[in-house]
Amino acid sequence: MLQNNGERINALVEKALIADPELICVARKWFPRALLVDVNIGHLNLAEAVLDMANGGPLHAKAL
Repeated sequence: MLQNNGERINALVEKALIADPELICVARKWFPRALLVDVNIGHLNLAEAVLDMANGGPLHAKAL
């Protein structure tokens, strides 16, 4: 059944996910909005400062 109807089922599921205002898609993964953290301009400024101090390179969590 899935082999014959997989695309149709995927389309129906995606349509239902898109229609639900409590869900959000990030990097093709679906998450409940309630689990996402609000990021404000202050958070962005702090992140930019940390990256600037590391010359734009990646950092381990302990280094932050």
